Amino acid sequence: MSFSPEWLSLREPADHAARDKELLAEVGDYFAGRSSIRVTDIGCGAGSNLRGTYSALPKEQFWRLVDYDPVLLVAARAKLITWADRVVADGEPLVIEKGGKHLTIRFAEANLAGGYEAITDGTPDLVTAAALFDLVSSS
Repeated sequence: MSFSPEWLSLREPADHAARDKELLAEVGDYFAGRSSIRVTDIGCGAGSNLRGTYSALPKEQFWRLVDYDPVLLVAARAKLITWADRVVADGEPLVIEKGGKHLTIRFAEANLAGGYEAITDGTPDLVTAAALFDLVSSS
C-alpha cells in the first residue's frame, strides 16, 4: 500500500493534532540528558513523524527515514528542505537546522520483509513507526 505525497500533506495537520503530547513529553524526558540521538523512522512517508517529533529530542539528531516507496522518500527530502530553518548540506546525508536543533537525515528505500538489518543503520536509540502502526492490525 502506498499513499501520494499530496494526500499525506493533507493528513499531516490531523496526525500532529492527534499525537499523544504526554507520550511525546515522556520520550523527550527519557532522552533529556543526552546531547544526541539516533532515530530510525520506519514507513516514513513524507517525513511527518520527524517533523512532529524532533522538537522533543536532543539538539543533535541523526535520522534514518525508511520507506519502500522511492516517490515518498523524494517527497520527504523536498518537504524537509522547505520546512528547515536552514539547509546546511543538500546531499546524502541531508543536514538541516530547525528550531535550534541540528538534524542529519539519511533516506533508505527498504522493505520490511528484508529484516531488521535492512531498515536500520547500526543501533538506533529510538525506532518510530507512526504511519506503519496506523496500517497494521493487532493480529
